Amino acid sequence: MSDPRPSCRFPRSARILARPEYLRVQQGGSRFYAGPFVFAHLPDPQGAGRLGITVAKKVVRRANRRNRIKRLTREVYRLHRDELPRPLLLVLILRRDQPVWNLAVVLDAWKRFVAKGFAAPGGPPAGPAAPVRE
Repeated sequence: MSDPRPSCRFPRSARILARPEYLRVQQGGSRFYAGPFVFAHLPDPQGAGRLGITVAKKVVRRANRRNRIKRLTREVYRLHRDELPRPLLLVLILRRDQPVWNLAVVLDAWKRFVAKGFAAPGGPPAGPAAPVRE
């Protein structure tokens, strides 16, 4: 019996792992500011869609809190990545002085990112763009 739900796994192939990939997305991609996050994104040439998360030690000093933020962010991406109309290389950067203690905060930022149309096929071009602030 097959499960009708999409796969909720988050394999290694769905992650951005190497520093050069992070830099390429952060420097060459478009940015969107939502809640405590900056969403830096580029279309994924491989067509799978991948996620990277950056939580600097300067922003969140304690490792257990950094890990919790990353865990919550991965959970939202894993469950809601099918809302993206096309695969993206997506790097989420936590901004300074923005607390993230529960799933609702991350989910709200995700919904604002998807709702603004930045991931939609008719959205802004994938090249470098001026930051969009709310």
